[in-house]
Amino acid sequence: MAHFAAIYPLLGIRNSDLSRRLTPRTKKEQCSYYVLMESAMLKTFVEEAAALASIVLFVGMVAIWAQVFAQI
Repeated sequence: MAHFAAIYPLLGIRNSDLSRRLTPRTKKEQCSYYVLMESAMLKTFVEEAAALASIVLFVGMVAIWAQVFAQI
């Protein structure tokens, strides 16, 4: 609802009107949606960080093997 805050005045709708129209169930569903989105974003962040760490370790291993082969 916050991302539409700029549009509501253009439509002639005040924030106080919106809060009166929302039922407790709707408010609960909206809050739950944001919590679910937050956990999904956290999961994605952790997965991306793990992938980046994996790539860094692989490149490091290739660099070490390159030095080992250069010594031989």
